[in-house]
Amino acid sequence: MVQLKALVPISLAIIILNSCNGNPKKNSVKVKNNIVKNTVQDTIFITNSQYNILINELGAMDIEIVKSDLLEKIKNDSNPILKIEFEGNYIYAKGNNIFKSSVPKGCDYFYPLDNNDKVVINDKQVIKLRKVE
Repeated sequence: MVQLKALVPISLAIIILNSCNGNPKKNSVKVKNNIVKNTVQDTIFITNSQYNILINELGAMDIEIVKSDLLEKIKNDSNPILKIEFEGNYIYAKGNNIFKSSVPKGCDYFYPLDNNDKVVINDKQVIKLRKVE
């Protein structure tokens, strides 16, 4: 009975070490660095002075971009993450192709993308954000 009690923890330790190949920290660091790197490169920061809120009700927020250089950057980027200064905090918005039924994860709002992964912006420089529930 004593041998069985000692054998169970040893077996578990061997299984755990074999499943992670003995170096789980290196793999997780690589993944974290890639996520941080991609998020920073793909993120467009929008301050309060660069937009006007046209609608903010019932899970919908329409913002008008008032800075032309920022508008061009948003139009030319492919599927950017928008980090928007709002009421002293930041909200994050990610793109979602208009033909997909799902919404992106890890964000507060989403906005429509066309088939070329470009932000859909109407003639009045408005981006339609929808709340992720």
